[in-house]
Amino acid sequence: MIRDVPPELASEVLRTEFGLAGLVDEAARSPEEFEMLLSAVESPDPENVDCADFGHVSEELMEELVSDVPPDLEGLELGVAGLVHALAAYGCVPAASCRGHVYDAPRRPWSDRPVAFFASDRERAEQLVPLARISGCGFNVDPERPRLILVEAPSIVESMRLAEEILRSISSEVSVEQRPQR
Repeated sequence: MIRDVPPELASEVLRTEFGLAGLVDEAARSPEEFEMLLSAVESPDPENVDCADFGHVSEELMEELVSDVPPDLEGLELGVAGLVHALAAYGCVPAASCRGHVYDAPRRPWSDRPVAFFASDRERAEQLVPLARISGCGFNVDPERPRLILVEAPSIVESMRLAEEILRSISSEVSVEQRPQR
């Protein structure tokens, strides 16, 4: 369970996420390759590099792909790790998240876009509404999980932007560098 996260830790997770997403964005030639590279960064394995054409990726990204150590995202996916940590730093209780995945039918993803489920008191949730609007995200309720709030984004760019806005609202001293272009 990710709770009571210091804003500095949430900011560090988000900086890591921005950096890695930027590297993948520069290298990916299609949405499918973007997804494949994000997954490879999350679970690096030197043997995976032999299975695909990675001749076009930067040296920095290649180091991430062949590393024995996954990035410090607390076991969460790129694209939602920063948001989950920002929500926890804000005083919410994250419950589930998914970056959204591109798959060919008939295989169905858990979510086709970035989502994070969380619990919050009413006042805190209402304070998040303008931050979600600024970032291009929205709130919803899943009928199967009616006690949780669902924040959803069109892409990881918006979910990471929401994380950044949340952290900015907590402290003007928390800064995030390296925004992805996509």
